[in-house]
Amino acid sequence: MFTQKSLVLGRPASAPGDRRFIAKGVEQVGRPTDGQQTLAPSNDSPIAPNQFSHWIIRTAQNQFPFSAYADAAFAWQQVLNLFPDALVAVLMPNHLHLITHRRQVAKQLSGLMGVISRHQKQSGLWQRIAEPQSIQDGRHLKRTLRYVYLNPCRSELCGDPLEWQWSTYRNVMRASGSSTGSLRMLKLALPEFARKPESAIIRQLHHYVSSDPSVKVTGTEAPRLREFDRGEFLTVAVVEFLAAVMAATHADAKALLEKSATRRAFLRLCHFHGHFDTQLLAKICGITDRSVRRVMLMPEEATLGEIKICLAEKRFRSGLVEAEALRFIRSRVSE
Repeated sequence: MFTQKSLVLGRPASAPGDRRFIAKGVEQVGRPTDGQQTLAPSNDSPIAPNQFSHWIIRTAQNQFPFSAYADAAFAWQQVLNLFPDALVAVLMPNHLHLITHRRQVAKQLSGLMGVISRHQKQSGLWQRIAEPQSIQDGRHLKRTLRYVYLNPCRSELCGDPLEWQWSTYRNVMRASGSSTGSLRMLKLALPEFARKPESAIIRQLHHYVSSDPSVKVTGTEAPRLREFDRGEFLTVAVVEFLAAVMAATHADAKALLEKSATRRAFLRLCHFHGHFDTQLLAKICGITDRSVRRVMLMPEEATLGEIKICLAEKRFRSGLVEAEALRFIRSRVSE
């Protein structure tokens, strides 16, 4: 935790205009654009397991283009935009896993690879797209799903699948709204989940996925939604508020320097939990005290949504996300 005194919340004096953060203000990076394939049929018809394929696209040897947070965030946003209906997607430092029921995926992946290459201004970044693995049945699909979700853990990049930022596993666990089709697709693909409530699916799936030697043989505790009081996080550092926003939205911390939904989310979250040091927040966001207060007082009502989950569950904002938030805030307050 970032313990610099100026970045730790103190007890609030008074809360001017106690308005709650509105979750829908966060950027939705997973919305399909015109011309893209849509989600599964509107009648929510089941999708047979053998309609799914497991694709892997790899970068050239010794290339790790997604090690830096900003580069990974850009690539992940492109993946979510292009495949909002993916059953599973996991971005690793040098490759991407995708489980989808779509057809003609190779052409779409080729376009994705081109966009990322141009963004990184690098040619020869990718290997040739390999043939996908066809899914045979429900058991095979479930095992493949588990394998992909555990890829970061088995590569020793994190200790729990909940911690990996670039995975739709977090969407199923309701920690991100950027690919809202993930849980729905899971219900359509696996009949055992079709009629279960979300809370039961989360518990069952997480136990199945996390019960692995790379995590914990007996599994780890599933994330739980819980209500908390407005002042519960008075001793939490501002960096953890930023990490929670970044974890839920996949946003780059630099978005705080723009007139963006990320900035609004961050300031409303700080306000909701009693942080009224407008001078510090203004310096972090590169705006005036008056602008900070204006955002805090916006007359909107909503719940904290996915950001609330990421703030309450440390596994969703640990590792790379919190390190990036810490680096950004340190750079801002030292200017």
